[in-house]
Amino acid sequence: MKVELSRRDELTLDLAWRVGFRGAGLVLTEEARTQIINGRNAFNRLLKDKPDQMIYGTTTGPGSRGKVQLDLEARFQQGDTLACYMPLGVSAGGRCLPQRTCRIIALARFSNIIGGQSKIGIDIAEALAAMLSEELPCIPFDSATGPGEVLPISHLLKPIAHCRLLPGEAMALINGSPCATGMVAETALTAQRRLNLALKVFALSIAAAGIPYEHFSPRLKEVSADPDYHLALDRLNALIANAPEVRCSIGQAPVSWRVLPYVLATAIHAVDWAGATASYALTSVADNPVYLLPDDDHPHGETLSTGGFHNHQAGRAIDGVNAIWSDLSALASKHVARLLDGANIGLPPLLVPRGSNLVGMEMLAWMQQSHAEKGRRAAAPSVLPLGLEDPQGGQQDVASTAFIAYERHLNACDAFDASLATLAFASAQALKLTNRSPPPGVRDLYNHVLATIPAVNRASMQDLGESLMELRYAFSNGVTLNNRETAYLMDD
Repeated sequence: MKVELSRRDELTLDLAWRVGFRGAGLVLTEEARTQIINGRNAFNRLLKDKPDQMIYGTTTGPGSRGKVQLDLEARFQQGDTLACYMPLGVSAGGRCLPQRTCRIIALARFSNIIGGQSKIGIDIAEALAAMLSEELPCIPFDSATGPGEVLPISHLLKPIAHCRLLPGEAMALINGSPCATGMVAETALTAQRRLNLALKVFALSIAAAGIPYEHFSPRLKEVSADPDYHLALDRLNALIANAPEVRCSIGQAPVSWRVLPYVLATAIHAVDWAGATASYALTSVADNPVYLLPDDDHPHGETLSTGGFHNHQAGRAIDGVNAIWSDLSALASKHVARLLDGANIGLPPLLVPRGSNLVGMEMLAWMQQSHAEKGRRAAAPSVLPLGLEDPQGGQQDVASTAFIAYERHLNACDAFDASLATLAFASAQALKLTNRSPPPGVRDLYNHVLATIPAVNRASMQDLGESLMELRYAFSNGVTLNNRETAYLMDD
């Protein structure tokens, strides 16, 4: 399966999903090829007609040699291939980005190329597109974080490292911020699906605990101006509506249930922010130096030095998702503890049949504490570091934060998925033990949980660990894959 790309505005999150998660290849249309060829021809004329102009990494050296003007022969020699332009794949190894994220990063590289502003010619553009038909090299987190993304991009571009390059192409290949774009896009795509799953798990928790539905009344929208809060109420009500029976606890429910719509409103906002940030980045040119095409005032075009290699919003948007997953994990931890307690909500203590001699499931609360704490550590913000100093030249004095935020994001998702699986299990068992049916909106989730972890008895308790892990991995895979078994979990 291959997708065609003609214009920059076609670099959407939907396309990122198809290329990153579904493994689609990429084909440049004739329209795209024409833009790239015309852009490179215009840049060639600029180099010919203004040979003394300083263009970072093209007529000068890169990095600390950015102020060294090169003669014509040296300009060709320094970027003859990417391999001779810089050391490739410098890293101490370690954990790598997921393949799906590497593929979105490769796609995001075309945000600079597709309109002709990148200085990259058609041969290299075609070679980049062809890379998406194969497994991509891994990008280790330990290759970051620097002022920009030169080191991690060099890992990705190893398949074309020995292709012959024209002046300016080497810098255009390794500059910009496609890694930040790819990471925030992957975050946005999985966050939306993970939020869909979380809403269903929390709706199951509401039903399991018999929480009064007044806490989630649609009329509460009348006293709030927050559209995200309105949406949280609407989505919860759609899931808990038409329950076979509604059992109200005495008085008001614990705080962790009453504040749920407000915390979900923050989640909706964080996920939308990540999506907007990714969409802007996918359709923006982020290069240094950036080449602006000729116009009436600049008949040769214009090269401008920028900070396009630093996508600050990407790191911040990922931070926002990390933080809300941590907060929702904290609520899930409290919900499991209240379900195990059973007091005031009519549940047998420790979620085992009354009068049985089975060991209780207090270990679920212990596990939730671990998940919540792991999520809290992952929610630390990725603020700009103060300690980076350029060893020579005085240019590289601030580092990018996206890699730090994204590595924490993978940890946050891992903890959140485990937390949701534990809460889903506890909620399904609470309903089963009290012979109650779930609301129609979460019946498929309920059935899936019980199919994975049967009702508690002596035999099922012996396999509880393996069954719970199976449920947790089903949740994670349902977020990143279109599995038929878990497709219902991702429906809006």
